[in-house]
Amino acid sequence: MREAVNLAPALTVHNEQLKDTLMCDGPRDLRQVRSLNYREKKKQKPQVAEGEPALTNFEDHVQNTRNMLHSHLFVQAVLQFKGKTPAVIMYTNDQMTDFRRSCCGNDLTKSSVLGCDKTFNLGPLHLTVTVFKQHSVTRTATNDNPKFFGPMCLHGNSDRSTWTAFFQHLATALDGCEKFPVFGSDDE
Repeated sequence: MREAVNLAPALTVHNEQLKDTLMCDGPRDLRQVRSLNYREKKKQKPQVAEGEPALTNFEDHVQNTRNMLHSHLFVQAVLQFKGKTPAVIMYTNDQMTDFRRSCCGNDLTKSSVLGCDKTFNLGPLHLTVTVFKQHSVTRTATNDNPKFFGPMCLHGNSDRSTWTAFFQHLATALDGCEKFPVFGSDDE
């Protein structure tokens, strides 16, 4: 019996250590649960390839877009206005060649109307797309000309300065054309 009495304090200490170990293994409150979830999600995020920038906030995305101006064929201009989200003008040289040929030709019967629409909402940003009919291509089934994408503008503000800058850029890109395109819009 004496041995049983001596073992009781040892078992009590062992039980307390076991209880502490079990308590430390799991989260004790809601804050720790959120922290654990955050760390798990962070582990699951795709890793950035070597040489690629790690984009963590909006300004990183803007800087990456400015860098694309010199390296990407599609990004033609990044417009920055004080206190506003930058606007990005996008098109390829081939798109602009097709655009000039289809919308700025001398023959009015083969000149395409340039459609412009800002209804593409991409969250905090908007995408304004221009379209035109490509007269050098004809669909065999319908004998109609397909619509092609023209220059596009990704922007956060739909105001006069953004639109003016976008259309001034297009006017500059069309410099030397015999005539300017006819615009069609949905009055937005």
